[in-house]
Amino acid sequence: MANRIKHAYRMMKRRKCLRKFQKSVFKSIGYITELNEIPTDLLIYIFSFLEKKELYLVSHLSKDLHEVAFDQSLWRSFQLRNQKKYQICEALPRVYNKLEGLQILNFSFCDCINEQACSKIAPFINRGTLKELYLDGCENITDA
Repeated sequence: MANRIKHAYRMMKRRKCLRKFQKSVFKSIGYITELNEIPTDLLIYIFSFLEKKELYLVSHLSKDLHEVAFDQSLWRSFQLRNQKKYQICEALPRVYNKLEGLQILNFSFCDCINEQACSKIAPFINRGTLKELYLDGCENITDA
């Protein structure tokens, strides 16, 4: 058992040394080896292919990625269609300050949208940047 542990430890050290060597070789020929070395514009372009849920998850990985993930160009529209159990009333106030350029909110056919959720949406409307709001099919909203 002790021999296996020693062997595993030696292999781990070799891999670590190999990774350091590879990293130095890649750096010497100009390759990017760290995530924080990628230009912000390129990260924004890559993040533009992510769904909003995935973008939100990426924002939790580091402070730098959080800044990039909440870039205004990525959050011009927010779509939450056909959701049954999403806690929109809790989520909207948390992201309000980060979504200054939000232009389109689409909550079509969401059972989670009710009068309380509408009161959370109101600050986005009052800001003046929101151009379109879709609430069709939200059965928990009354016209009164």
